[in-house]
Amino acid sequence: MRIIVLLSLLSFICVIDAAIYEAPDPTPTAEEVMILELINRMRADPVAERDILAPEGSHPQGVPGNVDIKMFRKEMGELTAKPPIVFNLLLLKAARRHSYYMIHNGLGHDEQEGKEGYSGKSPGDRTRAAGYPGGGAENAFRDARDPAYSHLGFVVDWGKGGPGGMQPGRGHRKNIMGNHREMGPSALPHSGRLSVTHNFGNRRSIPRFAGGVVYIDRNHNNFYDVGEGVGDVTIAASGVDKPVKSWKSGAYTLELSHQKDIVVSAQWNGMSFEQKYPAGSENIKFDWQIPPQAELDRADALIAAVKAIPADTKSKSDQKKLFKATLDLYITSQSLSLDEPRKVTIASLSSSVGEELEAAKKEVRDLFSSDPKDFKKALKKIVKPYKKTAAEAWFKEAEQYKNAKYYVDNFEKIKAEMKPEVLKNLETAQSQVSTREFSAAFAELIKAARSKS
Repeated sequence: MRIIVLLSLLSFICVIDAAIYEAPDPTPTAEEVMILELINRMRADPVAERDILAPEGSHPQGVPGNVDIKMFRKEMGELTAKPPIVFNLLLLKAARRHSYYMIHNGLGHDEQEGKEGYSGKSPGDRTRAAGYPGGGAENAFRDARDPAYSHLGFVVDWGKGGPGGMQPGRGHRKNIMGNHREMGPSALPHSGRLSVTHNFGNRRSIPRFAGGVVYIDRNHNNFYDVGEGVGDVTIAASGVDKPVKSWKSGAYTLELSHQKDIVVSAQWNGMSFEQKYPAGSENIKFDWQIPPQAELDRADALIAAVKAIPADTKSKSDQKKLFKATLDLYITSQSLSLDEPRKVTIASLSSSVGEELEAAKKEVRDLFSSDPKDFKKALKKIVKPYKKTAAEAWFKEAEQYKNAKYYVDNFEKIKAEMKPEVLKNLETAQSQVSTREFSAAFAELIKAARSKS
């Protein structure tokens, strides 16, 4: 009960006691999307993937020195292409639960009942417990540096017991190239690493799936990268009644009701894109690389929304609308690649509101060392103008961080048996925040708490 009382005071915590992990957002993160994109790149052309990962005459960085790269290249050259795989949120749920379990109990495929995060003994038990009818094939990598490194590890499949410094049977590689149609690839952050789990499945009750990503290729490498996804894009298909929206990470899955010739289309911000696909049972990979012009159009729409309301309006309702629209313009434009004329226009329209917001943020940061009650009282007043605006999320994460910081600052006073729980929930909290500022701030808290353990 003491642990529960302690954790209830930490508003940043979503997991209490030894409960099964539940992510705050069931949809995939950008890192998880990138993992699936890398897998589909390999399935589409394993020989080309071989040359990306291990060019002839090279030994890829991060691959153990005892791995026979010539053998690896030969084996990859013998693989044949496979249809794409799409996201399934139930498999993702199961994968995240196992990644969480591994963070606290170590690498492995079997779980032990009673241990932190237990959700099922075997991979099949866990996928069924998450609500997926079947499944069982699983890959696991507890301490990956990033999505690309986890992909390299699974594909090369290095380890003991097999020829060439690779694992017997190349099970991870076989799973990636298996006859699966759906998967959930999790990537839970912990201590600067990612706990990665792949759960694969193959529902035959659905005639066919369409999946892929909608993104803006900001680094011009013709491939999806973290931070490039576009959410809220409508994806539809001919003969399918219900369209879907891309998740905020840019990925989506659309269940198709037939195996006939089909047209898949996407619509966003007045733009549209479509492609035709022949009849068949194989999954469809439908991606939309939105041209950079879309970011300019997005900025123009935000500018127009501000200009539509007279700056000297006397209406309190219009003043609130103007303030909200200007905040949207100021905050959103910071993540867009814009030309100089638009930057000048945005600055002229939003600089005043932006300065006020940054001053409010600084005021909150200056209070991080204050008494929790004083902080809460002051924050309530500071955040009031920003309620139900694009800025509100920052203040919520600031409050979560302050709550966490209080307990880390007083870590020595926490009973020894409680400290693992606090550390665990700091890592969970870090995985929930959306801003880089507080993700980095939580990383520092975790580091500080570990040094005091």
